[in-house]
Amino acid sequence: MAHQARLFIAEELEKQECCVCKLSKMIGADVSTVSRHLSVTTKTPMNNTKLPLRTWLLAMYFIINSSKGVSAVFLAKWLGGGNQKTA
Repeated sequence: MAHQARLFIAEELEKQECCVCKLSKMIGADVSTVSRHLSVTTKTPMNNTKLPLRTWLLAMYFIINSSKGVSAVFLAKWLGGGNQKTA
């Protein structure tokens, strides 16, 4: 997900929903390229979510840097006070 175009697309989608054709005009790429960038999140927990990208990245940071694992209760507490089901 580190490709500049993917990061730009993620930031734009965090602000508002956009169709692929609009995103392709924004980054100056054809529709198939944008679709390929969007397919990175397919079949992942990030697909069809309303959580901001920043929340996903922070959760990944906690999980990766934890030596004993991270509980859903911890994630809910540190990622904005949601409940355990959203963590």
